[in-house]
Order: sequence, then C-alpha cells, then structure tokens
Amino acid sequence: MNNINQVADIANRQGVAITLSVIIIVLVWLFGRSALKQYEEQKKLDRENLKAEKEIEREERKEDRQAQREQTKSLIDLHSQTNEAILKFTEALKFSDNILNKHNDNTENSFCEIKDGIQDIIGRLDKVQETSNEVATKEMLEEVKQEILRIKTGD
Repeated sequence: MNNINQVADIANRQGVAITLSVIIIVLVWLFGRSALKQYEEQKKLDRENLKAEKEIEREERKEDRQAQREQTKSLIDLHSQTNEAILKFTEALKFSDNILNKHNDNTENSFCEIKDGIQDIIGRLDKVQETSNEVATKEMLEEVKQEILRIKTGD
C-alpha cells in the first residue's frame, strides 16, 4: 500500500501525464528486472543441464568402454578356447590316423594270411585230385577249387 500512496501523492502534485509516465517507467523497470531475472535463471538452468548432459555422456562413454573391454575379453577367451579345441581335435585326428593305419596294417596281414591259407587249401585240393580216381570226386573238388579261386580274386 505504501507504493500506491506514493504514486497517488505524485499524481496529486505533478499531474496525470507525469504519473502515467512514472507508472510506465516503473512497469518497464519491473518487467525488465523480471525478464533479466528469468534470463539469468534460464542461463543457470542451461549451464546445469549442459553439465548434466556432459556427465551423462561421460558415464555412457565409460560404460561403453567397460562393455568393449568385457567384449574384447570374451572374444579373447573364446579365441583361446577355440585354439585349445582345435589342438585337441588335431591330436584326436592324429590318434585316429594312427589307429586307422594300424587297422590297415592288421587287415593287410590278415588278407595275406587268408590268401596264404587259400593257396594252401588249393594245393591240398590239387593233391586230393591227383590221388583220387573217381570222376565225381574230382569234379566236386574242381568246383570247390574254382569257388575258392573266385573268392580269392574277388570276382
């Protein structure tokens, strides 16, 4: 109320035009002061927001670097495990090759033994044919001999 009384007092002494001018000046001054105060508050908020955004970006970059480190570590571990698996597989493959070579050698020896056995049987059949006088026995032995030869040659 004190301000209103002062304005009324000025209006009584100076007149309406000057009073309106004073009121307008006071309003402009109040408006300017209010605008300046809002501008300063807005600048302060903008600076705080900028700081907050920069801090958020720093945190995000930090998290990204941490995630990248963890991903790199996972890739290194995976690479190591893959190398170990390849080495184990290579060893297992060499072991399988050795077993297969031994099996091939044993099979070759077995076939040689079978061939020798067949040859021995054929020799015995020949002796039986030479000593046998009956035609039916000779023919039967010849058929057995031919069958054994067919098995031996693989036809």
